[in-house]
Amino acid sequence: MSLVRRLRPSRTPHLSTSVSTSAIASIGDPQVVFRCNICGRSNSTVLAALQRERPSCAQCGSTVRARAMVHLLTSELLGHGVALPDLPSRVDLCGIGLSDAEAYALPLARKFAYTNTYFHAEPMLDIANVAPEKCACYDFIIASDVFEHIAPPVARAFSNARRLLKRGGVFIFSVPFSLEADTVEHFPELHDYR
Repeated sequence: MSLVRRLRPSRTPHLSTSVSTSAIASIGDPQVVFRCNICGRSNSTVLAALQRERPSCAQCGSTVRARAMVHLLTSELLGHGVALPDLPSRVDLCGIGLSDAEAYALPLARKFAYTNTYFHAEPMLDIANVAPEKCACYDFIIASDVFEHIAPPVARAFSNARRLLKRGGVFIFSVPFSLEADTVEHFPELHDYR
């Protein structure tokens, strides 16, 4: 199993997603030109606008985090990063997402034998309690900002992710992080959901 983990602190302050790119830009701000690996569109924006959760693709609205997940998946699964529009259909590769963002869940479903699962709705998957018949079925699993919500012991979820993967399968996951002393709860009203 290839466990991919990319942790890199932000070098720019967190900005509200309601701030427009033009409001962020100032004279001399470096421009970044990139091709979205989810929809294929060429984009140009100021570096300060590229925030983890800020939509930055002018076509599909994908975020840096969503594009990073797709880059890590294609790099680890196929041996090189590739934009999804350039990828031939690979229905021989089977994967699941754990509440993946639609920005990349829908394109992945068109390219792979991929199913986006949910903890609270169909198709359901509780990574802390997986059915034995699902073991060794998947070439890849994606879990972006999910594992920080799992009740302890979290090791059980990591063990189950490994059990779900075929030999040589890849587990792509992210968790939010910050160098700040305080944490930010994006959904404070969600608690005691079991």
